[in-house]
Amino acid sequence: MATPQLLTFFEPSTTDAHGQIFLTGIVDIAEYRQVDLEMIQFPGDVPNLTVNVNMGKLSGSTLAQTVGTFLLGTDAVIHTFSVVGPEMTVVIVGGPPSTVIDVQAWVFLH
Repeated sequence: MATPQLLTFFEPSTTDAHGQIFLTGIVDIAEYRQVDLEMIQFPGDVPNLTVNVNMGKLSGSTLAQTVGTFLLGTDAVIHTFSVVGPEMTVVIVGGPPSTVIDVQAWVFLH
C-alpha cells in the first residue's frame, strides 16, 4: 500500500473550446484503495458545471468509465470512490468555452 497522498488545486482554470477543464490530468492510483474528492467554485458560481471522475486505463490504449458525477457548486461535499482501476482523472464539463472557473479542490488518495 502506498503512502497517502493529497493533491490540491486552488487556482483559476480556463475551460477549453468544448467547455471542459481536465483538472487532475492522469493520476496513477494503482497502489491506493480509496479516493476522496472535495471541490467547490469560490469565489463565483458558473452555472451548469458537472464534475466527472473517471477510472480505468487512461494512458496509451484506454478503457475506462465514469465512476462518479456531481454538480460543481459552492457547497463543500466530500465524495468517496473505491479504486476500480489503475488511473483516474477529474474533469469539469458543461462550461462555456474559454471561461475562467475559480476552483478549489483536493484529492486524497489512501
